Amino acid sequence: MISKLCHLLRACFCLPSKHSRPSSPIRRASHYNSKLRANLGIPDPVDRPQPHEPHHLTDPPTPTAPGEPPHPHILSSGRFSTENSAVKFSTSNMSRGELRELFNLIHGTLEHLPYAICGLGAIVDHGFRGRKVSGISILCPIESKDNVRAWASTRGYQLHGDSIGITTPNGLIRRVRIKYLEFGFADLQLTRSSFSNAFVLSIVSLLDNVAAGHLENKRRGDERALTIIANDVFFILDIIASRHTKVNTRFLPTFLGEPFFADFTARYVDARPEMARAGIDVSSTLVKHRTALQLREHHELLGQYGMQGDVVPQAKGQFEYMRDLKNSKSVYTLREKEKDITDIPPVPQLPKPSHQHDGKNVRFLDPNMRPSQSKQKVKNTREPQVRTSGVSNLGRNLTVPKQPKKIDRPVTDWI
Repeated sequence: MISKLCHLLRACFCLPSKHSRPSSPIRRASHYNSKLRANLGIPDPVDRPQPHEPHHLTDPPTPTAPGEPPHPHILSSGRFSTENSAVKFSTSNMSRGELRELFNLIHGTLEHLPYAICGLGAIVDHGFRGRKVSGISILCPIESKDNVRAWASTRGYQLHGDSIGITTPNGLIRRVRIKYLEFGFADLQLTRSSFSNAFVLSIVSLLDNVAAGHLENKRRGDERALTIIANDVFFILDIIASRHTKVNTRFLPTFLGEPFFADFTARYVDARPEMARAGIDVSSTLVKHRTALQLREHHELLGQYGMQGDVVPQAKGQFEYMRDLKNSKSVYTLREKEKDITDIPPVPQLPKPSHQHDGKNVRFLDPNMRPSQSKQKVKNTREPQVRTSGVSNLGRNLTVPKQPKKIDRPVTDWI
């Protein structure tokens, strides 16, 4: 009995030599079983099937006999790589019903992920009717951008570059661009769609999204795009004012920042009144920017003498770090057709000055203007200024109290 047990142990622990080690786990298991049967005196089965090793490991694919199904091929990578370069997105305008179906399809795919519909699609959701939409954009944090593609692939949607193609019930493939924020997604204000279950940017966060688009198109020098974006800004301000929406300034870092606020209010004469009507404290924003300007000037003055001032670099909003899946900056994208549309009314801009005054002399910008006519026009267009001690009169000063009118008392003796 003891000898049989020792024989069994020797058979089990009899390993092959190093040089005869098979190339795969399947072949090694078959080799060990054959060696064990030989040591125990058990004959090998005659009709035992030969082990089959997957093609993607070592061997090239073996041809099959006619009428037999092909051998299975296991992919080692690219499980969700259903990239389709030949996909053609529909460019026709979507109705409100089609937009609702697309929003619900997106929410059904991404409801367990942080996302929000942004851009023109979100503006249309808030009631905008000025432009048509054929595709939409969704926004997510940087850590979720790959998960969005993976979950879209599980639904059978086509992947193409920075977008996914979602087939709507009418058979059209709609483009949904995927964008992400490098930081600050949790600080956005999101809300439910007005006609679907999807999440969209709130009207306040949407205002900051459009403001970032203004800065990007200004950097590119696209004046036509700036006009389109300006109409979007005024529409959002009107919606905020008409719905009496409470504006929380922490959701507007780009809109209230000096680069956008100074440029936009300098371009359009109705900018400050519309902002004030929407509940934005224009006066305090102007004071903050003037203070920052004075600090920068003081810092530059001290820098000439080798010293440094107390200047804090201006922090950018999260929408200014908005990118697509190609890692390109993509803030507020306009369709190619929108660059050529002519049905948008021009936004009234500030009038250009006819002269410049440097404190001593007046220089007229129009060389054809006569000196006598120039003096007369300057005299008629001159506006009274309110002088205050220690306060810069840059722009309209909204904090100076009104001076009481002087009352003329009658000259007489009172009893």
